[in-house]
Amino acid sequence: MIDLKSEFFNSNIKNDILSSLVIAVVLIPEAIVFSVIAGFSPIIGLYTAFILGIITALIGGKSGVISGLTGAIAVVLFALSVKIQQTLPSDMIQRLTHEGELSILILQYILLATILAGIFQVLLGVFKVAKYIRLVPNYVLFGLVNGLAIITFVAQFYTFKSEGFIYYILVIATILIVYYFPKLTKIIPSTLIALLVLTFVVIYFDLDTKRIGDLSNISSTFPSFSIPKIYINAQAILTVLPYALLIAFISSLESLLTLSLLDEMTEKQGNPNQECIALGAGNITCGFFGATAGSSMLGQSVLNFSNNASGRTTTFLVPVLLMLFILYFSGYIAIIPVAILVGILATIPMFLFQWQNQFQIKKLSNLEKFLIVLVTIITIFANLEIAFALSLLIAFVLYIFKLFSIKSRVYMNENKKVYELYGPLYFNSTQSFLDIFDIQNDPKNVVIDFKNTRVIDQAAINAIEHLVERYKQEHKTLRIKHLSAHCKKALTHAVYYCEYNEDDPNYKVALDK
Repeated sequence: MIDLKSEFFNSNIKNDILSSLVIAVVLIPEAIVFSVIAGFSPIIGLYTAFILGIITALIGGKSGVISGLTGAIAVVLFALSVKIQQTLPSDMIQRLTHEGELSILILQYILLATILAGIFQVLLGVFKVAKYIRLVPNYVLFGLVNGLAIITFVAQFYTFKSEGFIYYILVIATILIVYYFPKLTKIIPSTLIALLVLTFVVIYFDLDTKRIGDLSNISSTFPSFSIPKIYINAQAILTVLPYALLIAFISSLESLLTLSLLDEMTEKQGNPNQECIALGAGNITCGFFGATAGSSMLGQSVLNFSNNASGRTTTFLVPVLLMLFILYFSGYIAIIPVAILVGILATIPMFLFQWQNQFQIKKLSNLEKFLIVLVTIITIFANLEIAFALSLLIAFVLYIFKLFSIKSRVYMNENKKVYELYGPLYFNSTQSFLDIFDIQNDPKNVVIDFKNTRVIDQAAINAIEHLVERYKQEHKTLRIKHLSAHCKKALTHAVYYCEYNEDDPNYKVALDK
């Protein structure tokens, strides 16, 4: 159950409010660029950020996650629009183009695909399939999010065309302020300082550089309810169905990867199934209000976290402020230099790499570090779904040697009997796990070492609890070593028998929640 009161009104509410100002402004050029990639009006991408942001702020699986239209989804929407034009007769295309209605027709198919994608996502959450994202190894997760962060930054190069010296100076100045200002104080987010100070400099000295208003006119009205105006028959559904499934998959994957990464950063677990339900509900709503599908935005979510903001106040205020900017303050937003926003986005990969190197990568083997680089490259030069599939294949090949059964090495260490376990513990190996132990004939002191195994799912957690209870009934002293922090947190009675060591592994367990 989501505790909205504590997640909205937390100790970081000041940072949440200040961060929301920056994120809302940064979202504007993002929405414009990705809308252009998808081939429709920029205002539609802004509507997506507003509608999806409000819904995920209220019922999403984790606080502090920013949602909107992403580059990966924009590419799929563009492919769908091309497919629709290929299915239409040439004379019909000419007539609709002449009447200025071709883009309107294409948008109706996109809205239908958005609604269907939302329905699929709700089903993923309801049937609790999303939780299995926790089984993705950390090196795969890091590679994917690194690739997405770099793709998000590279997308900003759309704004670099025919820019002068001043533009590049502003980008560099923004990066320096965002990076070094926190060393002086963290009272105010460095991104907000960069935005305000450099915008003032540009306006005061009347510097010639591209502004948000040069990209597109962002003033508009409030989105209104409408049903997609196409005859919904088998032909229309079959046309958009593959793309709706792909949108649902990419949206869920991007969002769950973002959720998983923020879980690592904040050490506070989100609910992936709830996140899928929220995204699905948001995308269904988007489809009925003239907006496209969206997902959690990795870059903006990490940027929010780097601003020391993690409450739902930020995620709620961002879309509200975005809509206020569109309705009432578009003239002021239009004068903000694009270069400053590009500089802020440029710090996202830098922050990600710094965090991984400081807190995570040093714990990985050289092979796993190499795989992070490999998965990052695949994500950049292929696409997200191909990268994810290849990454899981790599993980599977590495893991297959340990799979299928759990084994043990048993020996005496002074007066203690030690069980060293090998292989994964999951629903199909719980019985063989329990059969390993000779509880009645074991000595008074027993040690179970999980260093060379991994606890996979809820069934494995239940098996450990059951084993501890059996040893307790025999009045024997039990110590459990080398379980991950997430695994220990999932235990109830068994957690009191766990040791905490510096070389404990770091993995997630697929829990039934």
